[in-house]
Amino acid sequence: MRLGIHASPEGAIHSGKSSLNGKIFTIGTLLKGQLWESTAVPELRVQADRMAEMLLQ
Repeated sequence: MRLGIHASPEGAIHSGKSSLNGKIFTIGTLLKGQLWESTAVPELRVQADRMAEMLLQ
C-alpha cells in the first residue's frame, strides 16, 4: 500500500533492498506500513520508549 518507508518494526530504516542501515531510525507515521497503529499518542509513546531502550544498549 506504500505506507511509510521501508523499515523494520523496531524502526531501523532499510538502506537498500534488504539491509538495515543501523544508524537511521524512525517512529510514528513513517512506520504505518509495519505497525498500523502509529498515529495516536499512546502508540507513539510506546514506540519512543522501545527506541530509547534499543539505542541505549
